Amino acid sequence: VWTGDPTEKLTNVQATLTTASGKPVAVWVNTPQNDDHLTNAVFLLPQKPLTPSTTYRATLSAVTATGETVRREWSFTTVGR
Repeated sequence: VWTGDPTEKLTNVQATLTTASGKPVAVWVNTPQNDDHLTNAVFLLPQKPLTPSTTYRATLSAVTATGETVRREWSFTTVGR
């Protein structure tokens, strides 16, 4: 996830990953606050391999340097075995 403007540093990042049924998935969240190489991007990294042929939903909110709240939501399905 990114804002498109590399100078637009994100803060107050909140991010989750869930299954389609709403079950939380443990993730590591890299943000500009904990990764010196990021300014306008956020990475969600699952702590364990994701289940094949499963739909997941990611949600994210953050505040830009101009005070704008950015929200992103998307779904994806993993490939089957």
